[in-house]
Amino acid sequence: MLLDMLRGFAIIYVMLYHLLYDLIFFGGSNIPFFFSDGMEIIHRFFLVVLFSVSGICAGFSKNVLKRGATLYLLGEALTVITAAFFPQETIVFGVLSCFGMIMLIYGVICPVLKKIPNVIIFAVFTVLAVIFTDFYRTDSLFLVFGRVRLDVPDNIRWLYPIGITSSDFHSAD
Repeated sequence: MLLDMLRGFAIIYVMLYHLLYDLIFFGGSNIPFFFSDGMEIIHRFFLVVLFSVSGICAGFSKNVLKRGATLYLLGEALTVITAAFFPQETIVFGVLSCFGMIMLIYGVICPVLKKIPNVIIFAVFTVLAVIFTDFYRTDSLFLVFGRVRLDVPDNIRWLYPIGITSSDFHSAD
């Protein structure tokens, strides 16, 4: 019940976020708080909730590989549709593609994960989350001694699914 409630709040947030996004970028509305630090905190909170709840619920799926493949293909269909109709706002490896890929990876490595204690898995992913915080915006990793910047060559375009992008990369999602 708690997972359903959290997922519901996260989905409502995502719908409101995209409504505001559309009003600003397609409707020409001026909504200054959308770009505020407070909105960024709220955005990150709900992303963590959505990804966490989705990750937990993936373990309940009877066929996570089939669901992951379906979700991934829907995400890629959105890429094709946005590229055809909104070339300036093409969604490249958006949230649906990301969820689908994560589910596919989980489906493959699940037997190995079940052999590892949950506390170790939690610790590893917590450390990775801290290291990669803000990577998509700053191109740098957060390590104990400070940030390490990664200069990614522009010709490495295929690493965007893992968050490594060139300076000219753009996705509307």
